[in-house]
Parts: sequence; structure tokens; C-alpha cells
Amino acid sequence: MIGKSELYRSGRWLTQQLLDLGPTFIKIGQALSTRVDLLPLPVVTALSQLQDKVPGFPTLEAIAIVETELSSSILSLYREFDSIPIAAASLGQVHKAVLHSGEEVVIKVQRSGLQELFALDLKVCRELISVAEGLFSDLRQYKLGEIYNEFFD
Repeated sequence: MIGKSELYRSGRWLTQQLLDLGPTFIKIGQALSTRVDLLPLPVVTALSQLQDKVPGFPTLEAIAIVETELSSSILSLYREFDSIPIAAASLGQVHKAVLHSGEEVVIKVQRSGLQELFALDLKVCRELISVAEGLFSDLRQYKLGEIYNEFFD
């Protein structure tokens, strides 16, 4: 029998792998972090870190995205733009800014290339389910294809 600490270690490993794989897999991990009916509690506990501890991306990248999307320089758009994000998630991050009028605002910056990344990740997930169910017939009882369709169709 696997001990609680080994399960938590495995959960931390899985969490890191999902972070490394990117936004699609982080979203899957976030959904799994609420499923104590599917996974052992120590794994769910480790995965729950994906709810609010996703690392941000470089500020220069965020500024470039804002400037591209709004077709203007960051200095012409905002009097101040805080370089440290106040929050980061699987799909983007949030920065404080001050408009030239003095109004304080928050700017949500979506990670670049998400549409292409999601399309590729979804293909990979679909193939993984197909291969896994072919290799391990016991997996079919979990109806992974239906879960996939619930998430992505």
C-alpha cells in the first residue's frame, strides 16, 4: 500500500509536470484538484496548488502582448504599469496600471499563442486517451473519452 507521504510526493510531481506542459494541462489539473472521488486526497491536495499558485510569465512579454493587442506603446497607454503581476493563472496574468487620467485599473494579459497551443494539446489528449484505453482496457470503465468531450467539445 502506498503511504500518504508518497501519494503527496506523487501529487507534487504531477503538479509540476502539468505546470511544465502548460495551460491546457494546468486546466485539467485544476479540474482534477476538486475530484476526491477520483484521486486520493494527498494527490488532490497537491493539485489544488494549481488553483492559485501558477507562475506568471515575464513582464516584458506581457508588455509586448498589450502593445501588440492595443497597437500602441505601454507609455502612451498608461501613466504607470506595474511590472509585478498581482495574480497569475493558467491563461494569463493581471497587472495594476494607472491611466493618464489618474484612474487606477487592472490589466488582464492573456498568454500568447493560446489558441494554437490548445489545438495541439487537445489533439495530444485525445490520442493519449485512445492509446491508453487500447493498452489498458481497465481504463475504459472511467469513460475518459466522455470526460474529454465534457471538457473540450
